This record gives sequence, structure tokens and C-alpha cells, in this order.
Amino acid sequence: MKLLKRVLVILTASLVLGLTVSQIGDFGLAPTAEASLKSTVSKNTTTTLTNTVDSAGKNVVKLARDIAVAVLVFLICWMGYSLFFKKSAEGLADLKGRMGLALAAVAFIFFPEQILGAIFGIFGVKLT
Repeated sequence: MKLLKRVLVILTASLVLGLTVSQIGDFGLAPTAEASLKSTVSKNTTTTLTNTVDSAGKNVVKLARDIAVAVLVFLICWMGYSLFFKKSAEGLADLKGRMGLALAAVAFIFFPEQILGAIFGIFGVKLT
């Protein structure tokens, strides 16, 4: 239960931070500066830059998926330990929280692009 409370506090803090950053304003370049910057970049450099960014994005998604798999395996082992060695009702009640985290990890394994897009969307980053 304490772990669930900590996770909720961290998620709430990150949500508040994201909302604060989005309310402060755009930290990027001004539209005119951005347009002039894009006009000075050649077509070949833009293609190379686009390929590099796409490659980096795929690596981030793969890393997030790999971390979710590792977390899921850890949670399954932790639930197995709780079921076999802790025979108390309190241990079974704690199992519900771990089951919820395991389901969240499964969702992150199958939908990392959508979840990361939503997280980055909080900070104003568009992934399209």
C-alpha cells in the first residue's frame, strides 16, 4: 500500500509539474526565428536530421518497452513470492496493488507509443 501511495505521489507531482510548464509558455524559438532557421538548413541535412530523430524515437520506445517487460517480470516474481510464502490476508490485499501495476506494465508493453505520446503531450511536445 505504501508503494502505491508513493507511485500516486510521484504521478501527481509530475502532472503538476507538467501543467505548470505548459502554463508558463512556449520555451521554443519564436515563429520567425524558427522559420529562418529552417530556411538555412539544406534539404539533405533535413533528411538526415529527420532520420536521426526517427531512429532516436524508435530507440526510446524500444527502451521503454524493455523496461516495462523487466518491471512485469519483477512484479510477477514478487506476486509469486507473496502467494507462496506470505499466507496472510494482508499479503493477499497487497497483491491487488501489485496486480494493478502488472496490468499497467502490460499496457505499457503493448502501447508505448500512445502512452509516451500522452506523456510528452503534457509537456507540449508533438510527436507527429
